[in-house]
Amino acid sequence: MVTKEQTEKMIEIMQAHVDGKAIQVFTSCEWHELSDPSWDFKNFEYRIKPTPLEKWVVVNNETNMVAATFSNKADAENSYYFSLGACRIVHMKEVTDV
Repeated sequence: MVTKEQTEKMIEIMQAHVDGKAIQVFTSCEWHELSDPSWDFKNFEYRIKPTPLEKWVVVNNETNMVAATFSNKADAENSYYFSLGACRIVHMKEVTDV
């Protein structure tokens, strides 16, 4: 028997597919992306592919310490810390396929 919460999760995943989001299925101990899912929630686990975290970090050139973190490059470039001239901007993107 499928609970209301399980049904809501199935609907959320299928709606994400309709909306063009990437869907993954868990098989052989890892997540695989699907282009055209044939839904079988009884035997397989599905999820919306996670979006990797992406940040722009202002780092002190001498100490390599993080001064500030931003969600976009423009904010990092316009930050007080970067304007001091002793820092650099490092673009960081999470690796999710390890």
